[in-house]
Amino acid sequence: MATLSSTFLPHLAALTVLLSLTGCSDPPATSPSSANKTAAPAAEDSSASTPIAEWKLTEEQQALLGEKFEMGQFVFQPPKSFTFIEQVQQGNSYTWVGPVRQDETYPMLMVIIVPLRSVNYPSLEAMLEDSINGIRPHRNSFSSSPIETGMVGDLKFVRSHVVGEVADGAREGLIGRTMHTTLYVTENNNTIVQILCQDVAPDHEPGMAEAEAAAMSFTAKPLAMQSAED
Repeated sequence: MATLSSTFLPHLAALTVLLSLTGCSDPPATSPSSANKTAAPAAEDSSASTPIAEWKLTEEQQALLGEKFEMGQFVFQPPKSFTFIEQVQQGNSYTWVGPVRQDETYPMLMVIIVPLRSVNYPSLEAMLEDSINGIRPHRNSFSSSPIETGMVGDLKFVRSHVVGEVADGAREGLIGRTMHTTLYVTENNNTIVQILCQDVAPDHEPGMAEAEAAAMSFTAKPLAMQSAED
């Protein structure tokens, strides 16, 4: 499998301000613990012979989504009700937020796209575990769901749902509140993509449903189209 650069961390560090608005003080992924070690050979995919679920949008989910949004070699549809926020770093991250509630909380959807370089992860699952571990220190009563694997169009994704009480680094009013985060990770054409859907309980379900519907609209442009744009 392609490898993840240690330059991933500086790109993500710039996202701290946006994440702190919804209670996550650190980026959704951290520099891998193996960053300063010799990369191990990629492990064989033991699930290769196991059928992979297809994560398809229902008509109801499709109705929640807006116009297509292009991000380099990728395209997806953010929710109609979400507003795009200016990128923290041009070409690396894209953020949308849902309607602001009376308590000043709101759902958030973030897409992070970073080239793969020199640190070897044995699998998408290992990449996702690293992301989960980046959130863990900042949540009390932390729990994460088993990692699921599914196909979104032609892209293989892994995902996990993380729940915990905000412990530190959040803006005023969020400490102690329960934060729900769903992380999606995929790799395509020497690029890693992480999609983060996040909101605060008890009003999280509608916003999370919209954000996750958007995640399932994610596609890669055909290679011929990518080459023509380069």
